[in-house]
Amino acid sequence: IMATSTVSKTEWEGVVMEAIATMIYVFICCGVVASTSNVTFDELNSPRLVVIALAQGLSYSTLIYLTTVINKYGVGYLNPAVTFAIMVTNKSHGRYQWGTSHLTDWKRGCYLILAQFVGGTLGAVLVLATIPNSMKGEDVLGIPALNYGSTPSSAFVFETFGTFFLTWVILCNTCRNRSVISKNVTAPMAIGLATVSLNIFAFPFTGASFNPIRAFAPMLVSWSWAPTIFVYLIAPLIGGLLGMFVYVMAFTNFSMKFGCGYAADTKTD
Repeated sequence: IMATSTVSKTEWEGVVMEAIATMIYVFICCGVVASTSNVTFDELNSPRLVVIALAQGLSYSTLIYLTTVINKYGVGYLNPAVTFAIMVTNKSHGRYQWGTSHLTDWKRGCYLILAQFVGGTLGAVLVLATIPNSMKGEDVLGIPALNYGSTPSSAFVFETFGTFFLTWVILCNTCRNRSVISKNVTAPMAIGLATVSLNIFAFPFTGASFNPIRAFAPMLVSWSWAPTIFVYLIAPLIGGLLGMFVYVMAFTNFSMKFGCGYAADTKTD
């Protein structure tokens, strides 16, 4: 009984940590866009772009390390697209990512995604409460938007590719059997540097979301629903699944299997 209680408590602590970390991440991501918009009067120059990219990448790598260390039963990586990809394909690689625990995969996935949406919304509220003029100008609460001639179709490709690349990097650096997270604290930096490079590459055109909650939370709090919201909600889900497919097929010895509720084996090769 004590063992079961401990597992359950630890998992719930992980869910709460996921919410807190997502809140911090959205606060930083949206906040740095809104605050630098005040300083540069909505102009996107090179220094502002580098500041935005570094703030998002460094905060992400730090929060990934913290959540991975605390929640040993499986984290959502602060991104519903990555969480969803793991949840529906955990038969292929469960022992590498989530392992066996008290909660089943689909329950854990749903709890983590819910925690991400709650935390992300609170993060957007913090931006509104702390940054002056965050509801004015072109970058309202740091909502990602299409710019410089970007179209919905090109943005869809940008967001899909970016999430694919980010998911692939995350999984290659956090798989349970070969993970270096617990052995080498520099491992999350690979994820952070991938985020930095993707932001420098895509931010001028799409706002570089690659995360449904990163776009949904500020839209909800500001009640500014962009017509291109489908790009920021659907494209990351597709990109996450593509990244998962490449990871499982190329970097594990398992065939691709779909389905939830799989109790993964904890043995290692």
